[in-house]
Amino acid sequence: MKIIIIAMLLLICSAVAFAQVDATNAISSVKEKDQTQIYYDAAQDAYYVDDGTILAFGGYGSTLITGTTTAVGNYFALQILSAAVVDSLVDTGRDGDALSSLNLAAGTIIYGQNITRIKLASGIAIAYKRKVLP
Repeated sequence: MKIIIIAMLLLICSAVAFAQVDATNAISSVKEKDQTQIYYDAAQDAYYVDDGTILAFGGYGSTLITGTTTAVGNYFALQILSAAVVDSLVDTGRDGDALSSLNLAAGTIIYGQNITRIKLASGIAIAYKRKVLP
């Protein structure tokens, strides 16, 4: 029984060591393919992420929208936190009918190219900012 337990511990330690090496190789392979999402700067001894990753996690900031105040800015997504009615939403990069009087459930996310104005009739939402290029 002791031999089996020792063998299992060695197997687990080997798997952990392999996973650590594999993660390092994954970072290197992403960099080598010029599809950098995470990369290591040896001179600074630091890891960095690209703009797309920062954007995806709200790294450029956000605006909490409550009540009927109009939020004005440069946004790429609107997430409904509690059931809401969107009175109006202006997306300068969008074709088609205007978005207005939308009843949306909590958890709904609307993505846009350049959402510039959002007004709720009711509910709570968070608008995620996009990077504005100079």
